[in-house]
Amino acid sequence: MDVLFDGEVPVHYGFVYLEPGDGSDVELLTARGGQANGLCGARYPGHLLMVTGLHTGPAPLRVELHHERPPLDEQWEDVVEVPVTLTSEECWLTAFDWAQQVPTPAPGDYRARWSATGMDQAPDTRIGDEPALDRYLLQLWPAPVAPDAVVRLGSENAAYWHREAANTQPPPTPQELAAEHAEQERQQLAAQAQWEAAQEIQDWGGRAPTDQLRALGGRTSQLAYLNRDVVDALAALAGAQQRAVSVWAARQACTVAGIAELDWIEQALESVSRGEPLPEQWDDADLIWDRVFPPPAGETEVETVFTGRYWEVGEEYIHEPMAPEATAIDAIRQAAAQDPAQAVMGAIDALARGHLDPAVVLLDVQQRLTEGTLPPR
Repeated sequence: MDVLFDGEVPVHYGFVYLEPGDGSDVELLTARGGQANGLCGARYPGHLLMVTGLHTGPAPLRVELHHERPPLDEQWEDVVEVPVTLTSEECWLTAFDWAQQVPTPAPGDYRARWSATGMDQAPDTRIGDEPALDRYLLQLWPAPVAPDAVVRLGSENAAYWHREAANTQPPPTPQELAAEHAEQERQQLAAQAQWEAAQEIQDWGGRAPTDQLRALGGRTSQLAYLNRDVVDALAALAGAQQRAVSVWAARQACTVAGIAELDWIEQALESVSRGEPLPEQWDDADLIWDRVFPPPAGETEVETVFTGRYWEVGEEYIHEPMAPEATAIDAIRQAAAQDPAQAVMGAIDALARGHLDPAVVLLDVQQRLTEGTLPPR
């Protein structure tokens, strides 16, 4: 037999814990829920929660580790036994604001016996050198798991706690906890999926996108948010007409910007109309930007102000269009996309966002699509 602890534990609220060193926390009341005894709660693996008659003060306690079941000693008035599975490489004896590590038995299944005497005689508070009227013994030995038991009943205090245990719901089993967590996760995933679906519908202008639209990516959903009917009409066009409409949108933006007649702009539009990549110079974004916005004499940089953003003013959003030249460059780049569907969505989106009121542009495009007055090929 090994003595793991022999001394006084400064109890508060009449309880002592034997717990693992993993930082896990358990509920005192449910730890004994549904047990035959209420003096030693063992519903949580690795934890023992023991009741004392003394409410506050130093309570004498001895903790022993045996190799086999020890004999009962007649000096103890109240004796209960519980199964406990030690789960940690550390064991701590703790009270309300006190803790002491004790030598750790090897992890595994044990039987624990909690013995007490003087529980009814224990005062509410013990101070200083006042005599100890109650004493406690915790004994552990290896044993297979078996139901807890009241071995001896000798005090009204113990009888009260036994009744409390019988009337307390036990904590959920690991299987019940796993099922509960699985159900919570299922509900969270379902709620997340529902929110994402609603958000997608909102982002796509009030209707869920088709797989075809979803695959086209960002500028398509951006355009759909402004006018979903236009997006659906553009998606229904044949590839050749999508390309032609994208070139039309880019040329419209260049005309508004006053750069449609520039030879390098016209060359770019011709390349796009043939479904070819933009001329090599378009690979240098700074070069293109400087040709559109040449710096003032003696300067190396030029500052642009308009960015195409939306500003929240009260309950309204005010659109701040991009500079017309920036809109034109954006529309040409969008129209040059290899996929004609992406090209037409991006070019129309760029054309719309270059206008003070994008809705006006999109209503015009929608009417032209309805009337069939956009380029047929």
